[in-house]
Amino acid sequence: VVKVGIVHRTNMLRNNRKKAVPSTSLFLPDEKKSYSFKRRMWVELTSMIGQQAFAIQFSSLMVIATLIFMSIRPSALSTKHSTSQLVPNTNGTKTTIVLMGYYSERTSNYHQIFEAYSQMDLLIDQVLFLWNNLDEPIPPIPNSLAQAKVPIIPLQQSRNSMNNRFGVDVTQRVRTSSVLLVDDDVVLSSGMIQAMIEGWVQSDSNPMKRPMIGVQNDARIVGEGQYFFHCSRIEGWFFLQPNCWRWPFRGTSVKTTPYRQNLVIGKTMLFSRTNLRLYQNDESISNFAESHFCEDVLMNALVRNVTHRKDPVYIVEKSQYTRGGSLPITRSTLNEQGGLSRVTINSLLGSWVRQRRECVKFSEEYFGTDIWKSRVSSA
Repeated sequence: VVKVGIVHRTNMLRNNRKKAVPSTSLFLPDEKKSYSFKRRMWVELTSMIGQQAFAIQFSSLMVIATLIFMSIRPSALSTKHSTSQLVPNTNGTKTTIVLMGYYSERTSNYHQIFEAYSQMDLLIDQVLFLWNNLDEPIPPIPNSLAQAKVPIIPLQQSRNSMNNRFGVDVTQRVRTSSVLLVDDDVVLSSGMIQAMIEGWVQSDSNPMKRPMIGVQNDARIVGEGQYFFHCSRIEGWFFLQPNCWRWPFRGTSVKTTPYRQNLVIGKTMLFSRTNLRLYQNDESISNFAESHFCEDVLMNALVRNVTHRKDPVYIVEKSQYTRGGSLPITRSTLNEQGGLSRVTINSLLGSWVRQRRECVKFSEEYFGTDIWKSRVSSA
């Protein structure tokens, strides 16, 4: 049996060898090998040419698209912006910047601020630099700005008071219909100043009836003796959670509450120059502000009283100013060392907020309990 099986298996293997066909991929004749090689080379060559042609066409299209884009928006690719790019929506209206300083540690800030504002002659008439420090000299104005388009006027103050922002040195020199108060640790872009002037001019045809103009990030809610930060801000939750404006307004519709964002802090605020003399001539207001460091709160109340309770207009910061083409609406933060509003432990524990509350109460007693209520329909 074993022998028969071996013979049968041997015969099957011989028959299979006769029927087997060698693989063409391994056993091609010489001429077929040559043809296959040429074919593969041709396929690879045409593929490479096609890829290169596509790359050249794609690159050409990108260059053409870039040229078209630059011809339509020539300033969009530039990081420097000139006030000549502004849309003339302010009818030639300029403003006066009032800048107050005290700490010599911020001298570098002043140089950056002066350099920026000195080029904005289409928007700024002059910069009034009030120096509150009685023990140190006014930081010098750089020689390069001696013939600047926008004059920088240093003014030594006779006393260290926040009320100097609304003082005689300002009212005697302002030639514009509005004034723009800006802190010495920020610098505004030309787009931001343009937007603030536009917001003020377009709010009412009568300058006396125009509301306060501020930056959205500076919005606050006050009323009924309360002073609220937004809950997202550190002042609203870090040590001062009860002063976060989601409380007690949580769940209340904006249309029905008498209090909306109705105050803008003095970090950046624009208003009519006529309000300066109203503030100066009212000793009750100026004296209370002097003792409570809340001149911005009382100026807000005064403007609301004159404009029949109009809320401030808030400018939202944007990286691109679409109406003007490419001007950013921004406020950049500079060195914050020292400063007029330096935070202390007492402030974090609530004494500063307590003073602000007392100021709100005073304004409600002085101008009426509805001074902070917005003119909003409940519908």
